[in-house]
Amino acid sequence: MSVGEILFSFKGRIDLGTFWVAHFSVIIFAVMLLGLIIEIGGLIPLTGDPNLLLVAPLIAPMVIILGVSIWMSLAIFTKRWHDIGWSGWMNLTLAIPLVGFISPLFLALLPGKAEPNKYGEALWDGFED
Repeated sequence: MSVGEILFSFKGRIDLGTFWVAHFSVIIFAVMLLGLIIEIGGLIPLTGDPNLLLVAPLIAPMVIILGVSIWMSLAIFTKRWHDIGWSGWMNLTLAIPLVGFISPLFLALLPGKAEPNKYGEALWDGFED
């Protein structure tokens, strides 16, 4: 599976290690880009009330970065749900208070199924007994 498929496609499965690497890469990517934009925004001299004409061009890239980051995270989470054998619709649990905090932990700790399922072949064959 290519990096593009891992980050943008909602099809297939990824194992636990790929999940960790991909998810934290997305977080680091988003934080770095958002930090850069905020730093650039800090270079704009604002006196008194912020001048919307100076700040507005910074809002669009931030919204785009956040949107792409959310898309990539949902794609990664979906493939992880598939690895466990569950539907990607389980991402809706992220919107439920309290469960939304537990759900990613569940994905980050629960090993996937070694056997093929309706979402595809496993990327690994599990732990040896």
